[in-house]
Amino acid sequence: MKKALLFFGDIILLYFSLLLMLLIRFPGNFGERLIIAHLYPFSVVFFVWIIILYIWDLYNIRTKQLFVNYIRAIFMNIIIAMVMFYIASPTKIAPKTNLLLTAGIFSPLFIIWRILFIRILKVNINCLKVGIIGTTNNTNRLLNYIAKDQLKRYEISYIVPYININKSDWSIKEVYLSESTSVYDNLDEINNKGKTKDIAILIVGDAVYRENSSSLYKYIQNGKTVYHIASFFEENYGFIPVYSAGESWLLQNIKEDKKVEFEHVKRIEDVILCLIGFPFFIVLFPIIAFGIKLSGKGPVFFKQIRVGKNGKYFTIYKFRTMVSDAEKNGAQWASINDSRITKVGRFLRISRLDEIPQIINIIKGDMGFVGPRPERPEFIKNLEDKIPHYSMRHLVKPGLTGWAQINAPYASSEEDSAKKLEYDLYYIKNRNLLLDIKIILKTVITVLQRKGR
Repeated sequence: MKKALLFFGDIILLYFSLLLMLLIRFPGNFGERLIIAHLYPFSVVFFVWIIILYIWDLYNIRTKQLFVNYIRAIFMNIIIAMVMFYIASPTKIAPKTNLLLTAGIFSPLFIIWRILFIRILKVNINCLKVGIIGTTNNTNRLLNYIAKDQLKRYEISYIVPYININKSDWSIKEVYLSESTSVYDNLDEINNKGKTKDIAILIVGDAVYRENSSSLYKYIQNGKTVYHIASFFEENYGFIPVYSAGESWLLQNIKEDKKVEFEHVKRIEDVILCLIGFPFFIVLFPIIAFGIKLSGKGPVFFKQIRVGKNGKYFTIYKFRTMVSDAEKNGAQWASINDSRITKVGRFLRISRLDEIPQIINIIKGDMGFVGPRPERPEFIKNLEDKIPHYSMRHLVKPGLTGWAQINAPYASSEEDSAKKLEYDLYYIKNRNLLLDIKIILKTVITVLQRKGR
């Protein structure tokens, strides 16, 4: 509802800006005919503008927006609108001044509207009190996420350690706790002080969830909402914490039978995107190949064995970005400022152009456009031994882009791989056509912000 309100507010401002522009530019001719003449071409532009705002993550109301993102989105919108009107427009209207004036009216109104929206939302939002039972590896992380939520939707009322974890041993340093947050030794202490009535939401660790179902059931009877900690992260922050989601939680939540029809739709989606992307591959190939050859000896294409769906090995194709003998000492992670990457290769990685040949893998069916990043077999065994549920990534085809690729940093260590797996698990559980479209659109902004490595 909040996102819908933000969306419709933007729509109203866009058409208000158009009407105000027409009134300023054509005060004597302002009327129905003038409005109708401008309505269609500007509606097409406004539709694209909304998509651009979405790509820049400006409909994410849970995280603080950078002012520079507003400016970037507005600037991109103006450039795209000019291209649409002067190159691809089927109409006879060439409103250079009209377009700039509309953008000039909309831009400050848009920024003011966004600032007021967040401030009003903060004042009127219903802050819910939360209790946490069972400290886990992700409890401190959860507290920090709640504290940094710009809408301040939750307030931690109390925390209860669980099993063999003493309050004195449980470190809460560098964690944002308010003075009203209490730490209790056990559940009985909470019940005796009547603290159960103070909360709306109870978040519990995996062990508590499995072993205390009868006690938790009483919370539901008293009108409280009980979350497994993994479910709370999933619903609020878009990932599933691997060290807090036990096997029992995955058994209850991973429903592959519900995804059979989507897999057929996804294949059609991949074919359509390949048809759209293949001409770009043909056009860019000679330019990129020339640059790679200039950067040093070695082939244009880079081929490597990766692990795909159900653990099946396949050969992945990419444009070569490293020196030809990059792994003379064996397989190793790519790192920041990796000396093995050529100058041309660095540009290809930042722009993600090195990934274009994977269209071949998608056509062959080894990959999809969206999915977890395909990993090397040399790393898989070690990662499966050290990271819980890592083999779950192989339930789906790997992808050219994915939920993890747009939300987590490039994986150059086991820790990074664990963080990316958390987003991969979210995608595996929740994958659908709309999520795929969202990922593809967000990939554009990832490329524009030069976050590749």
